[in-house]
Amino acid sequence: MRKTKQTFTTLQKLEYAKLMVNSGYSNKEVMELSGACSSAVIRWKRQYLAELSGVTPVASALTTSYSRIRKAVKSCLER
Repeated sequence: MRKTKQTFTTLQKLEYAKLMVNSGYSNKEVMELSGACSSAVIRWKRQYLAELSGVTPVASALTTSYSRIRKAVKSCLER
């Protein structure tokens, strides 16, 4: 039987990624805490590390700095 699809807010994804990167939680521990699948957890961690190193995200940003940049660009384009 399939699990129902869970949705996570950007803030939740960021917090789980920080647990893995900053607090040393393993992917498996975060999977158990969140109920997310392994591919989602790996993706959150990879995206968080990329954003920390300066890579602009293609999807929605996890870190606040990229979120602010995206909102500023959007407002400039709307003018």
